[in-house]
Amino acid sequence: MKKETSEKAVKTAVIVDASILNGFKELVSTSTASVWGFISTTYGKMSEGESSVRIARASIKEGEKSGKHPVIKSSQVEGFGTALLVKKLQGADEQPISTILKASMRAQRVAGVEGVSSLIEGIKTYAGFIDRLESAEESKAEAKSEAVEKSTEEKTEADLKGITPQAFAEMTLKFFATLSMADAVVLNSKMADTCASGWNTIAKNSKAKAKVNA
Repeated sequence: MKKETSEKAVKTAVIVDASILNGFKELVSTSTASVWGFISTTYGKMSEGESSVRIARASIKEGEKSGKHPVIKSSQVEGFGTALLVKKLQGADEQPISTILKASMRAQRVAGVEGVSSLIEGIKTYAGFIDRLESAEESKAEAKSEAVEKSTEEKTEADLKGITPQAFAEMTLKFFATLSMADAVVLNSKMADTCASGWNTIAKNSKAKAKVNA
């Protein structure tokens, strides 16, 4: 039992990059140069394969145990590369680094790691980047909303397939019993006509069947 626990501990042990950890600890100042320098160095190690997002995040998280940094956060490591690209845009130097990091993480979420470059491609200003980012976020939100709506409609259709006309008629009668029929209206009168026509057809079919079985 002790051996299994020991092996599990080894597998879940957090690997830390000493240079990234020390670099984070040395960020006692919020100077622009030192912060961008840390972001650039850390991203360089990750892109060259000397470290990884997981290790870099774990290293900063380890450093955060001694004290949080006002700008650099372990949760934003994935956005370092994007932040360095955004930094080159006109007007980006007027933005706080924390703002650029937040925007970079938004870009990562909406476009994914592989699609971030497409959000920046052809853009020259920071304002232009934010406009494109917001448009992409709106498009993604609309697509998600449509997908949820479609899924709901499909589920509703699937659920309705299990309801017989008899069961639906009983549900309708119960609904009518709770309704003030004199005041009841429907915004789409054509919908009401279609429903009435459907019930008339069912009623005719039922009467015809009853005569056959009589």
